Amino acid sequence: MDVFGRWMYYFDYGDRDSNYGWEIDHIIPVSKGGPDTIDNLRPLHWSANVGLGNRNGLLR
Repeated sequence: MDVFGRWMYYFDYGDRDSNYGWEIDHIIPVSKGGPDTIDNLRPLHWSANVGLGNRNGLLR
């Protein structure tokens, strides 16, 4: 389950046709100065990642 409560399935990585597909998300987008390091990455359901777009994904 991702930080937004969406279920993901390990073998559906990168599959946007799956209800359980997921991607690697930059918490702070690289375009906004976020680093491409492990502490700025997280697994995220693909639809949540698309929904965030270029916005900061920090949870408050």
